[in-house]
Amino acid sequence: MKKFWHRAWRVLKPILEVAAALVVLAVLIILPLLKGATPQVKNSLSGFAESPLANTGPLVGDLNAIPKEVACMKSYAADPANNMVNYPPVIGAPEHTDSIHSGVYPCATWTGDSSGPNQVLRYKSETNYPGGIVFVTFGGPDDAYLIAGTSGLEVYSPGPYVSKFNPSTGREIWRQPLLNINVDGQWNPAPSMAVGKEGVYAAFGPHVYRLDPVSGAILAHEEVPMLDGPQTDANFDGFHIVPDAQGHILIKTQNRVPGCRTYGNFALGACPGAPDANPKTTIAVMDPVTLAVVDEIKLSQAIVARTIVTTYQGKIYAYLSGTKTLTRVRWDPEAKKLTEDTAWAPAYLLKGQGPGAAPAAVGKWIIANANANPSKTVPICAFAVSQDDPNVSSRLCPWGEKLPVRGASTSNTLASFSTDPENSLIFMQDWLVPGIFAVHIDQATGQMKVKWQRDDITMGDYFVAIGPADQRVLLTQNVLDNTPAKAYAEDSNYQETLMWLDEKTGKTLAQGDTTPATTSGSLINIGYGGRVYMMGTQGSLFIYQVASCKGGAYIPKSIGGSTCPSTPSPSPSSPAPTSSG
Repeated sequence: MKKFWHRAWRVLKPILEVAAALVVLAVLIILPLLKGATPQVKNSLSGFAESPLANTGPLVGDLNAIPKEVACMKSYAADPANNMVNYPPVIGAPEHTDSIHSGVYPCATWTGDSSGPNQVLRYKSETNYPGGIVFVTFGGPDDAYLIAGTSGLEVYSPGPYVSKFNPSTGREIWRQPLLNINVDGQWNPAPSMAVGKEGVYAAFGPHVYRLDPVSGAILAHEEVPMLDGPQTDANFDGFHIVPDAQGHILIKTQNRVPGCRTYGNFALGACPGAPDANPKTTIAVMDPVTLAVVDEIKLSQAIVARTIVTTYQGKIYAYLSGTKTLTRVRWDPEAKKLTEDTAWAPAYLLKGQGPGAAPAAVGKWIIANANANPSKTVPICAFAVSQDDPNVSSRLCPWGEKLPVRGASTSNTLASFSTDPENSLIFMQDWLVPGIFAVHIDQATGQMKVKWQRDDITMGDYFVAIGPADQRVLLTQNVLDNTPAKAYAEDSNYQETLMWLDEKTGKTLAQGDTTPATTSGSLINIGYGGRVYMMGTQGSLFIYQVASCKGGAYIPKSIGGSTCPSTPSPSPSSPAPTSSG
């Protein structure tokens, strides 16, 4: 009998061991589901993907709104006054809203209730994108892309890549690496991208790429010669398809001090001698299919920030914020020639202010900010100057003209002002000084005054506005807890929240739960059906959708929603005294 049981045990033991292992595995998979989480899924491209927030997604958007948005964009993009000439008629096709970087999406849908409480649903992407996400663009409601791998805040060893993803889940469909920075030591600030009629475009370092939107294959590539400074210290930032008959590409560089080994965007101001020692900017126009360089010139100064492109009085201009003056470059499509307009070069900075981020445009006025390179003496101001005459200008300094102010000893922004030209509005922000301002500009005189302000909000990224002009909703981030400047600039170690405001009054309409830091100096990305996309610095794409609390299912904060009914928000304060000159 003992021999029988001994033989039986020898047979049963391995079977029981396998069965026990299966039971343990099942528990490990099922237990997180019982706790309201999603199990980690192996991703062959990026190791173990982060678990998405449970029960709030996928977020498919308002499917009834999407056909209306598609029809609206066909009409909107067809009007040259809306600054989308030669782009596909798609929400989010340009790198940043439109060719003037306004931040206005008139065809996008507000899915909340402007008169009642709302909840904000949030879903974390089913794929993690290492190195941080920088831009999200669209080729249509079901056609979404992102560029990642070089957020400018940290060194991600391999370098940048473009991914196509599912806009409801954030799950990656394909990935195309662009460049391995280990091979030639290429500097790694934030790259650029856009969706055009000829494919998906990307730019990083001195390289420009055109990709197949279906497969991600590289259809064309060009390394553009730099006209000042080494190739490895140059980076194309700001991608435009210009409003000419051929749909040429216009692109310009930002340049790091030669020999400096500081990585990311902070090298632009942190390297010894910067920004004055930065090589001068190269600006180029390229063929939209072959990417061959049609013309390129060296500008008279270094330009840290991105470009905007306008058509004014029949001429195509690029406007840039230089280290000393604003700069205007004309593109002549007939002669195929770039020319810097040295007669239009207004000084826009007060003594002590650093160079600004990209300018903005409202009618005939070019609007500049300051302190993309931080200042410890003077806060940010708005400077409006006429495209007709560089000597006609006005200035508004709602934070005053002296630091420290509002508990902040440093002023800094990584983003330009956003604008709503249809409503004659400018939106001002500072990454380190509390407060945001909605400013009205008189389009006849250029004079500016504060319409409303929110002292309880701090943000340094871009605003966006959605919906028709008379019902527009403004989206803003809010950095929480007065995080010290070091945590902003070096560690991205802070919490923030996404807010929807009534553009007319500044009143809060909806507010999401807190999230870790998202990519600084980047966008609140608008998609279809009311969806919004934010890029976490650790590689997560956060998908948002607002829902009215009326008659809906209420999602608790613990699983990615916000509590209904929402608590009343602080009211906007009275306008601050204006300062103009």
